[in-house]
Amino acid sequence: MGYGGLFVTDFGNDLIDETFKSLALISKGTLTTDTAHPLGSSKIFSFIGTHPLLALQDSTPFGIHQQGLSGSNWQVEVWSTGAIGTVINWFLFDDVPAVAPSGYGLAVWNAGGDLVFDSNKKYLRIEDFVHAVGTYTLTAGRSYAAIFANGKERIISVSDHGSGAGWNTNWDLYGADIDSNVVTVSQNNWQSGNGPDDLTYVPGLDLLLIDVTNF
Repeated sequence: MGYGGLFVTDFGNDLIDETFKSLALISKGTLTTDTAHPLGSSKIFSFIGTHPLLALQDSTPFGIHQQGLSGSNWQVEVWSTGAIGTVINWFLFDDVPAVAPSGYGLAVWNAGGDLVFDSNKKYLRIEDFVHAVGTYTLTAGRSYAAIFANGKERIISVSDHGSGAGWNTNWDLYGADIDSNVVTVSQNNWQSGNGPDDLTYVPGLDLLLIDVTNF
């Protein structure tokens, strides 16, 4: 079987390139928070993926607290300011499954025989990439979800509490809530207290806003 292909726009931007795999919608569903969390409630969500991106959608503020990886098994703690029982939509994107497509359409393989594009799939559509707290108004009449590339920030103040007491530490979790085409990004204090005697600063907030209309 032959392989290869390159599709570009009038501006020279690649749309489909045999060199890079396109991230497709692999599965979607809902998760329900089941554990108390300092900000409201949370849920440990597990999935398997090669290069996965997890998008979330809800009108109540939500975010990612922590995640872990064992082999190809991922575990992500999703939090919400809602009570236990809050339902959050999720969309999982990953490499196109290595299954020969059927029916009509377009398929592109690379030289190694890996399927990199299958027109029967739905693909990641990035609407915006934000780094700051605020309200973002996107195109009306569409549906959106958020991918947290980074959602936690550690801030340690420069004044201590006295000899041996350490520095004051604030842990903030960034959250997003999506109401139709309006996305509000917030900064939520998760924990405060004495920290170690250093000036460690871990920045947060890298958020992809994606279009999931008809997904």
